[in-house]
Amino acid sequence: MTRSVPATFAALFALLLPTLAAAEADDDAHLSELEGLRVLHAWTAATDGGAARIFMEIENTGDETAHLTGAMADIGGRVTIFATPPTGDAAPIAVDTVEIYAGTDYDLTPDGLFLELADLAAPLAEGDAFEMEIDFGDLGQVEVHVAVEEADARQHSHAGHSH
Repeated sequence: MTRSVPATFAALFALLLPTLAAAEADDDAHLSELEGLRVLHAWTAATDGGAARIFMEIENTGDETAHLTGAMADIGGRVTIFATPPTGDAAPIAVDTVEIYAGTDYDLTPDGLFLELADLAAPLAEGDAFEMEIDFGDLGQVEVHVAVEEADARQHSHAGHSH
């Protein structure tokens, strides 16, 4: 007995459907949206405890400047925005707010601006994840899913992956 081509495609689609749903759920975990802002690929490196530096991509597709003013997470204490000096040999400098202009993208990176979550309740291991609320001042807060990468990671494992 032979199957018709449409029946074969239907059978393949039925087999792939769970995989496609998992990929969509994975995409959802990497993207959060708020009032014209898209926050993508939030991540940190595994830690021995103490503090974690948090990185992400922020896209402002709105018509107004957004102001990143801070964040919070249940797994730690205070969150500070830091900027790494261009020379790289000086200590990071605390920043009160970051302006993300309309129509621009802003990346928080290991060599630039980042959020530091202090007083971690426990070390973070590669493969862990947690939720963090990012504060954009007057626009409100958005919850992001933060993935924990390997201890020496320099980028999110999905870097360059579009949503």
